[in-house]
Parts: sequence; C-alpha cells; structure tokens
Amino acid sequence: MPLQPIVSSDRRGIAVAVLTAVAALGLTVRYAIKFWSDRIPETAAPPFLGGTFGDLRDATWLPVQAALSGINPYDTASYLQLHPYTQDFPTYTPAHLALWLPIGWLDFSTAIVAYLIVSVVAITAVGSWGGVRVLRTWRPGRSDLATVVAAAAAGVAVLWLARTVTAAVGPGQPSVVYALAAAPAVLAGRHRWGNALLIALTCLKPQIGLVVVLIVLAQRRWGDAMRGVAIATAASVAVGIAIGGGVAGLPAFVGQFLANARSAGTVRAGAVTVEERIDVEAGLRAFGVQPSGLVLALVAAIGLVLCVLVVRWAAVRELPAVGCLLGLTVGLLPVYHISYDAMWLLVPAGVAAAELHRRAGGSWLVPCLPGLLLLTASSVVARWHGFDVLLGPGTGVSAQRLIMLAGLVALVTAVAVLAGRAAEQRATTVAH
Repeated sequence: MPLQPIVSSDRRGIAVAVLTAVAALGLTVRYAIKFWSDRIPETAAPPFLGGTFGDLRDATWLPVQAALSGINPYDTASYLQLHPYTQDFPTYTPAHLALWLPIGWLDFSTAIVAYLIVSVVAITAVGSWGGVRVLRTWRPGRSDLATVVAAAAAGVAVLWLARTVTAAVGPGQPSVVYALAAAPAVLAGRHRWGNALLIALTCLKPQIGLVVVLIVLAQRRWGDAMRGVAIATAASVAVGIAIGGGVAGLPAFVGQFLANARSAGTVRAGAVTVEERIDVEAGLRAFGVQPSGLVLALVAAIGLVLCVLVVRWAAVRELPAVGCLLGLTVGLLPVYHISYDAMWLLVPAGVAAAELHRRAGGSWLVPCLPGLLLLTASSVVARWHGFDVLLGPGTGVSAQRLIMLAGLVALVTAVAVLAGRAAEQRATTVAH
C-alpha cells in the first residue's frame, strides 16, 4: 500500500521532525568537513596513516584518468609505471570506470568534492528511503508529513552513525554507493527498471553484485536479475572496446582483466590485511590457518548456496525482509569482503524488525530482537577502537564477525521456533 502523507501534524510531531532533520544534517556536515580536512596529498604513498581519500585516488580517480589516456588500468605493470606511488587498480568491473568517468576530468581536490557529493546523495537517498520503508512496514497507511520527515531523517542519521558507512566514506570507497544500493535492490521497489539499475550498480563491485543477484534470483525475480546483469555487462563491454581500441582489442582487454583478478602478489594484496576483512578466509588466516584453494572454493560454494537457501526459507514463512537480511549476512562470509560492506545490513534490519512487529500481533518481534540487535551492532561497530583496547590490536573486525555470527544464529533460531509453534497451533485448530 503506498504511503500517502498528509500535511496536518501536531506541534510535538513537527518538533521531532525538525530535530531529527537537524541531527541528520549536522552529521552530514560534520563528517564531510572531517574527511576533507584529513585528505591525503595527491602523490602520497600508502600506507596513509589516517589520511582520507586514498581509495578514491587509487580505485577511481587515477584508473579513470589512465583509461582516458588510453592506458588499461587492469594492466598492472603499465599502470604502476605511470603512477608508481599508488596501489594497483582492484578488480572492479569495467563499468565502474564508466560510472565515475566525469571524475577523471577533474583535479584531485575537485574530485574529492565530487565524491563527497555523490556519497552524501547515496547516504541521503538510501537512508531516507529506508526510514520511510520501515515506517510504512511498521504502520501501513497514511502518515502525516512530520512523521514521514522524521522517519526519513532518522534513516539518514543511522547510516552516518554506523562505522561501516564512515569507514567507507573516509578512504573514498565507491562501496558506499554499491553496498548501500544493495538494500533497495533486494527489498524490491515497484519499478522494474529502477530495480534493474540498482542491481546493475551493485554489480560494479563483483563480490557485492554476486550476492545481490543470488538473493534476487532466490526471490524468483528473474526479470530484474537478467536486466540488471545485462546493463552492467553491456557497460563493461563498451568500456572494454573503448580501452582495447575497438572490438578486435576486446579479447586482450578481457585477458588483462582476468589476470588482474587472479593476481596475488600486487601492491594492494599487502595493503589490505586480514584484519580488515570479515569473510571466512580472513577469519581462518587471523587464527594462523592457511586454507588451500580447494577449501576456499568449497567455502564459497557452500556459503553462496546457504545464501540462497536462507532467502527461500524465510520466504516460505512469509518473511521476505527477514530473508533479505539473512541472505546479505550469509553473503558476507564465503567471498572476499571488507568489514565496511556490512553497511548493507542496516536498512534490511530495520525493515525486518517492522515486518516481525506486524506478525501475530507483534508477538514475534521480542523473541527476534536479540538477533536483530546483534546484526545491527555488527554493522555499527566495525573497526571500533574499543575492541583493540579491550581485546588487543587488530581484533575489531574479528569481534564484528563474531557478533554477526551470533546475530545470525539467534535470528534463525528465533524464527524457526516461532514458525514451528505457529504450525503446531494451526494443526491443532484444524484438528478441532
């Protein structure tokens, strides 16, 4: 049912809306100024030691400039010869270069400003959409304008308060766009081409797009998945043709792209440590276990299958938002993910809570709250310095991973028990 706000609001509601909006605006301005103040020099070499926008430079600005100059940024040797002070270009899909093309024509300081504007727009759009979606799910029907504004502003404020979000914006990570887009992509709006564009956007970072597409397929939204993948693929092929100098150069470009993806001995491989990653492989390496390629392939296969199964399991129980939350949680584990990718849990956690509130007169929410709160916390506390102080250096992401796993188990257990009881009650009713 569409939300149709009406204008009339009491003074208390208006005050809450104004205060929430001011808080969201204040957080936006605060972080924009902070990150701008800590920006790195254009030619700084990693590690950046607290400096901001290193990933913007190395994952977006310089690669786009190289592509505009006719140099393939996936050709690591040629690229690093051009920019010896930088990290190598990570394996984003070529469509990533097309999306950020305008940044390549700007100087570094202006590119930072452009990135901040894009990030603020993404956080504001997804946060406000998520806040209103939670309101609409919690309380269907019309809401006054003040309530809608308060819900939208609260959603934006929550995103800024999450360390996963700020940990991505600070370095200038495009993940703040791609990972946040995952929430509306899997929660499914009413516009099929809007859904397709969101799915395509997530596909620009392969490990994000892979999980999103699997969830969409598990939801049996075949058309959305095909359109989204087709858009991302077409854009990537167009970039490959442009950089390769024509269709004849496309096979060589693809070869260099795959070589970049397989590369293990690059500058970036030493820059991103296991302490920054939340996936299973990083967890094993953190404990001194060196898994073989076969083990990692099995982990990936099993994890991705589980991602699909939990979405279907929740859908059968008529809890689609819970399924999205569980699928995104499981999807962080089998393949390479930096801890800030967990930002994609925030909006689905809110919508799932609202969905459970509406189940059986609200009786399902309280038993599920521990799992929901733990999953939310796993996104909010990423790389929290307090863990390093309490548990030792480099333990922040390990603690985040454990909190996330505990939340996953708690939520699945609670839903399974509640669904079992509901089935027993229905059977008893039918028997009588």
